Amino acid sequence: MILNVDNFTEIIDWDDFKTDQSSYSDGKYNFLITSEYVIDNYCSLIERNCPQNQTQCQAELDNYLSVDLGSDQSNLIYESSQYSAWSSAQQFKWEQLTDEQKKKIILVNFSASISKSFLANLFLVEIEVFAFYIAFETDGIFLQNEFNMRLNQIDLINNSDFGGPFNCTKNDQGEYSSYKYSDPSQFNGFQYMDQDGESCGGQCSCEYFNVKRLFPIDWRCRPWFRSSFKEYEITFSEPYSDLSTNASDTTITYKITDNINEMNITQEKEMAPIAVQSIDLDLKQIKQRLSSNNNFELEYSYIVSPKTFDYDDNQGYYQLLAMIHPLNNGTVQNIIDIEFQNSTNKQEEINQYLKQVDFMLNTKIRESGCNLIAQNQDMFEIIIRNGQEYLTYFSTLKVCYGNLYTQENLIVGYLAKAISTEVIQTQANIVTQAFKPMQNAIIIAYIICLIFSAILLSLLLGLLLQYNFDNPINILISLLNKAKPNEINQFSEMISLGKIKTQQELKNLIFAINSVITFVDCQILSLLRDQKQIQDDDLIQIYLKALQNFEILENITGIGICQNNISNIYRAQKNQQMSIEFMQKANLNMDQQIDEQEWLFDIRDAKQMQKSNNLLQIIFIFQRTPTL
Repeated sequence: MILNVDNFTEIIDWDDFKTDQSSYSDGKYNFLITSEYVIDNYCSLIERNCPQNQTQCQAELDNYLSVDLGSDQSNLIYESSQYSAWSSAQQFKWEQLTDEQKKKIILVNFSASISKSFLANLFLVEIEVFAFYIAFETDGIFLQNEFNMRLNQIDLINNSDFGGPFNCTKNDQGEYSSYKYSDPSQFNGFQYMDQDGESCGGQCSCEYFNVKRLFPIDWRCRPWFRSSFKEYEITFSEPYSDLSTNASDTTITYKITDNINEMNITQEKEMAPIAVQSIDLDLKQIKQRLSSNNNFELEYSYIVSPKTFDYDDNQGYYQLLAMIHPLNNGTVQNIIDIEFQNSTNKQEEINQYLKQVDFMLNTKIRESGCNLIAQNQDMFEIIIRNGQEYLTYFSTLKVCYGNLYTQENLIVGYLAKAISTEVIQTQANIVTQAFKPMQNAIIIAYIICLIFSAILLSLLLGLLLQYNFDNPINILISLLNKAKPNEINQFSEMISLGKIKTQQELKNLIFAINSVITFVDCQILSLLRDQKQIQDDDLIQIYLKALQNFEILENITGIGICQNNISNIYRAQKNQQMSIEFMQKANLNMDQQIDEQEWLFDIRDAKQMQKSNNLLQIIFIFQRTPTL
């Protein structure tokens, strides 16, 4: 929005000359501004809407803490939501402000109208935003987007010493009570006092408390402002007790600077702010959700804020403060005090807890990048509280901030989910019992599959052995039984030359058999080479060894040859008995071969006869078929 300075006075006067375009007969105006330390607008609003029962109306307005424009709201709440309130530690009347200050307040009020619409649509969101406000560094001007009367809320000034008590009762002149002083020089001006009127004992940690002021509160000394002042971009304050609600809240702040270097947002830490924009978060629904379990001893959740600098005392740190806890009493409490308030072995359990949650004491809560999932380091710990073990899941809560060029993430809290180990054991037993029938079924199915697999594997192995070993070996045995030694030798040579393809195992077996068969020739050739005359006994020993090998191979032809040769040698030695014995054995082998040949011939003839009979039957049938 652009404001023309030339006609700024007309805008401040806010006199709408275009009454023909709209009607204000309903009395609902927009962009109304009031001072938090002037009671007139507050009381006029009550009188206008509650002429008969101002007490009830005042209570309704005092309890109004957020902008909710639902249809069930009264006209009083609707009308009050049109206001924005401003305040300053040095002025409280509009006339006391400079034109530049008025311009600033009006511009912020116009922009804050967006926040009113935003708030009106957040009533279903678990983390609600119930207040937007901004404080300027140069003059301490404070503006918030809701109607708030601070004059009668601060006990320090709501008394006769300052013109009070401040209420909606008019005096004899028909006017409401007003603040007694108009300039800090008229009294001590709360100099060297904090916002509660307590003496700082010299210089206060916040420099704005060291000067005289009309009102005790200077927003530039509030923790949310000072924490943002010392940091950059966004900041989450530690849990604090809100002045209006007296409840433990948290605030998100954004530091507004004149930084024009978008590639370097960290340099804003060293820059003085123009202003600090803040948003109050209502975590009530989150607390209700985390506290939904009725049995706190079995299961519960809580959130702890990260370790941050103590800007109240300007030294030390806030640490282990409970942001949300089912047992929180609404004030700022340490998680140790809440968790172990009923423990009998308190100190030992606290020491163990501090060792397990030491990550919560890390002051480095800002990191570069916005990959929040990858950077999270979730963990489980067994926490002992009042003698009871709790399996606790800790998760780091982070938010991302920055611009298109630079992004960072900020730790805003630690979520803890605690479940009693007794509950876990009970649930485990239930699951075990539920899955026991399924477990038995799985075991039975596994055994059946194992047996089926074994049978199938046996069948496949049998087929493999049959086609790759049994059949080839049977063929080989048949060959060895019937083939002559020279034929086996030729067969071996053909395999070695690659003319016949066979498996390596069978190839090695055939080579071994061939070496056995050629044993006799090798032995005889060796004797011929070593001596001139071969003795008969040496030949007999050679043939006997060959006979043993042929008997192992069941080669009938080889057996017969060896027996016949031994018989001839004994006959030459005139050893008729041994000659006849080996001759008879040779004849028996010959008869066995003849019988096998005749048996094969009989089978072949039977097959041929069957074919002939079938042919004769067919011819006979054709002969008996009558002609047409």
